[in-house]
Amino acid sequence: MLSTKLVNEIQTAAIYIGNYVKRGPLDAQLLFIGHSPSYLSYYLEKNYNVKQIAFSGRPFMNKCNPTQNQLANYFKYLDTFNIDKKKRIILIDHSHTGESITAFSKILNRYFGYIKSDDPNEVGCCFDFLNIISPIQQNGWIKKPDQKYIDVIGYIIMPSLVELANDVFPRTIPSYKYWEWDSEPNYKSIKDSEKIIRKQLLETVFVRNNDVSFKYPSQVVNMVKQRIILSKKNPKIIYV
Repeated sequence: MLSTKLVNEIQTAAIYIGNYVKRGPLDAQLLFIGHSPSYLSYYLEKNYNVKQIAFSGRPFMNKCNPTQNQLANYFKYLDTFNIDKKKRIILIDHSHTGESITAFSKILNRYFGYIKSDDPNEVGCCFDFLNIISPIQQNGWIKKPDQKYIDVIGYIIMPSLVELANDVFPRTIPSYKYWEWDSEPNYKSIKDSEKIIRKQLLETVFVRNNDVSFKYPSQVVNMVKQRIILSKKNPKIIYV
């Protein structure tokens, strides 16, 4: 089970994301990519267009290329989410160097037909990206994002993210590396754990203060008070 501290961090991070989305088109599609960000999605799925997408590894990076059959199968998987390319898409993930989220953006570009191959000269669509990282990870900041594929609109710092990302707690979305794309993702493997985590997250009630959740009022004084708004032109950092 998740600790009270971690549940608080997850809820607070989700609130920040929701507040940001409220300032733009409300029909924006929030694509939570892979394992660790999926925990945040439960608080947003009621009011926003949320999609939890299984994705692991770095296809099209460092000569790691899926076969045409694997790619076609992954496209069939993406079909189930009804992603509308005409509406704003915001990618949400935990990425150190930016390689994994760039790889997903390349997949999405191939899926929509913006690019036909992995030719670096092809110019695709640059999707907005919100990075959830830990303050103790030295490579947490993406120094040189590939601007052909991702536009880093901001960072959310979660102190407990490392243990959340390293499978210390039950998964809520299956692992799905590109060499596994010959088969469908195994959602049966996480059915029970997903139900347990969802129940805990959605049934934990916190005291609210200035749109931020706290388990106990005393935690208010311990929170970082800096509230910098996410900006597309100038990515900012938000402490949870």
